[in-house]
Amino acid sequence: MQERLTALLALAAFGLLILISFSSGGSGSGEQARISFQIATGPSDGNLFAVGQAIAGLLSHPPGVGRCDTSTVCGPAGVILSARTSQGFVDSLNAVNSGLVDSALVPADVIEAAIAGRGSFRRPLRRIRVIAALFSLPAAGKAPATRAVWVVNERAPDALVYGLVRALFNPANHAALAADDPAAGAIDINTAAHDPPAPLHGGAARYYREVGKL
Repeated sequence: MQERLTALLALAAFGLLILISFSSGGSGSGEQARISFQIATGPSDGNLFAVGQAIAGLLSHPPGVGRCDTSTVCGPAGVILSARTSQGFVDSLNAVNSGLVDSALVPADVIEAAIAGRGSFRRPLRRIRVIAALFSLPAAGKAPATRAVWVVNERAPDALVYGLVRALFNPANHAALAADDPAAGAIDINTAAHDPPAPLHGGAARYYREVGKL
């Protein structure tokens, strides 16, 4: 009788373990966590909005996208990038600095003013970090040419930024970027970390050191 009771208790315990296993892991544990990552670009009719859309489309890594099966072509698994408008470059930088927006595409001269607290910036923005300098922007009148720069908050995870930079400069993406927007075709790893208008983000700096560009 005692042996039968022991066997029944063991069977019940086994069944409970199976039930716990299905309830805790059967439906959700295999799902890839999604990471939303915004790129502020200024007005929708500005020349950086199309570039932001092109970058977002290529680097996003949602579940089930076949092109992302090739290593480093897309950003980290689960990241979903989106381009969004803002009221202007000053608004974009203030939003990134305060953590309201993940990242932004902004001219280098505006970033320099933000870091110094000049012009439209009442105080220095100290949390702005550079992911990459992208390409030259047309200058108005006699103003010197400046560069479009992708910036992020200093608190963005190193692994996330590293994965985004690595995908951005994957050779497989260059032709696609150029096809989406001619300006994006000028993005060049050889100049991406050269003389940045703000400190490089740690994740970006790690990548540039690995490929001998820093």
